[in-house]
Amino acid sequence: MSENEKTEFDSTMEALRRAESALPDFTSSYDGEIRRLYDEIVNRPAFQYDPRSDPLYQSYRTQMVTEGERAMRNTMGQAAALTGGYGSSYAQGVGQQEYELYLQRLGQVMPQLYKAAWERWSAEGDELKGLFDTTMELAQDELGREKDRYDMASQLEQQAYKREQDRLDREMALDQMQYQRAQTNYANALAQEKLEYQRGEKSYQNMVSLISQSGYSPSDAELSAAGMSRGQADALRSSYLLKNPTAMLLSGELTLPSMVTGASAGVSLPAAYTGSTGSGSKTSAGSKEQIKLAANQKGSSSGGKTRRL
Repeated sequence: MSENEKTEFDSTMEALRRAESALPDFTSSYDGEIRRLYDEIVNRPAFQYDPRSDPLYQSYRTQMVTEGERAMRNTMGQAAALTGGYGSSYAQGVGQQEYELYLQRLGQVMPQLYKAAWERWSAEGDELKGLFDTTMELAQDELGREKDRYDMASQLEQQAYKREQDRLDREMALDQMQYQRAQTNYANALAQEKLEYQRGEKSYQNMVSLISQSGYSPSDAELSAAGMSRGQADALRSSYLLKNPTAMLLSGELTLPSMVTGASAGVSLPAAYTGSTGSGSKTSAGSKEQIKLAANQKGSSSGGKTRRL
């Protein structure tokens, strides 16, 4: 085999090995046969012709020798008959010449035998190469089927991985969205709580100002809306009324006689307003001043027509 042919076979084997290495855990069922054929082709001895080992040559030689010997005997017999039946050197010489003619015919057929041997050797090589090529094709087909199966399995695995990754991404996005929503709700709740607190505080302060400045008596609903108890409202209103007797007179919770005694509807006046000394004494100068103040305030409320005391 020439170097070019050997290089070609080596390249083919290397391509097969690379293709198989791309498929994990795969071994072609034709690997052993391919290796055997490869070794037989690459290591095949060069052509040499040895007639002794050529069966066709041996067959021709046997035939030529046999026919030569028979021709030699016939020729010697014919020569002896010419000489009266006695053998002679002439007869032997003629017979030997006839024998050598047959041996020369054997030599003449040698080129044909050589060519036939070369053709047989070439045919055997071509047969080996044909078997190698056929086996390689079978191995390539098997490799192709395995690669298709492997590619399909890899594709299915990649699709499953992508589906799982997409599911995890969706779950992560949903968790993130729920977290953001929870954060937003929490922030909104804090803001709403703060706003409600500020509103409540403002309502409470407004109610305190309203009662403290006008003696307003709020309803239960208004107290609830302002976050104020009835006791707190009554205390503020009592403080206002104590500071503003006129408002008490106008509201009817305090009358002139009651100012003398200090008795009013639900209002306890201090001793300075009632003039009580705690010893049961009669109306003192303090009570007179209160009556005068009440009269003046009443006169003021009537448009100033009543004379001020």
